[in-house]
Amino acid sequence: MLTQAFDCLLKAHNLNTRINESFVTLNRGEGSIEAISNELLSFFYNAEIPEEIAREVESQYSLLGAALVAVRSSATAEDNADRSWVGQLESYLNVSAENLFHSVKRCWASLYSQRAISYTLNEKGKSDPIQGAVVIQVMVNPEISGIAFSVNPVNENYDEIIIEAAFGLGEAIVQGEITPDHYCINKKSFAIVDIFPSTQEWGIYKLEDGTTGWKNIEKEKGEQQKLNEPEITELAKMVIAIEKIAGFPCDIEWTYYNGRFNFVQCRPITTLS
Repeated sequence: MLTQAFDCLLKAHNLNTRINESFVTLNRGEGSIEAISNELLSFFYNAEIPEEIAREVESQYSLLGAALVAVRSSATAEDNADRSWVGQLESYLNVSAENLFHSVKRCWASLYSQRAISYTLNEKGKSDPIQGAVVIQVMVNPEISGIAFSVNPVNENYDEIIIEAAFGLGEAIVQGEITPDHYCINKKSFAIVDIFPSTQEWGIYKLEDGTTGWKNIEKEKGEQQKLNEPEITELAKMVIAIEKIAGFPCDIEWTYYNGRFNFVQCRPITTLS
């Protein structure tokens, strides 16, 4: 869903003025972030999505042919070279048709959570208005997930690819709750420079009740290396292909399911000098 859908919702409910007034109040040092956030969140949760937008979403959702989807936030200020917004917005996994529009509205509303408002106010010199977008993807329950960097973000070595891998959904890595496997690959030869496997005791999975949560991993499985060497090399080559398309050093979220890699997000690496 592009930012036009977000704008359509704001105009339909005359929310633009209220949002602008809220930030003017906060920039004056007046009002409470908590109170204003709660008010704006309530507006979004209770707002009716305009009929033309709802029809288009339903049409595109049916084309996916998936019982469950991932509803992921995006924004015009998010994931660019100097405004990362990493972790500020919300995404929802294992979403059914029944909860689709509720999840979409919650993604839009996350632009005005207390965390996101504080982040916006602390962005010195960043005054461009922020618009919300939502990505709806087929939900898979991956065996393995992770993050890949087309440039080593620690030592800024442009000749190295870094891959991190864990069992289950990648949120376990993003949340910093587990230590993933760590692989370093030479970008030119695709030779594997280092492999640092990590024992994993639990991971995030789809649960029997349809929700997403933590599950224990059997000891024998948890001690296994997540990706073998051919899989590491295959993924590294895909990372380079994505970097060439994007035109910038990439921070990529990936999954491995039914013998193939899938990619759910790509953003610039914002920590490079």
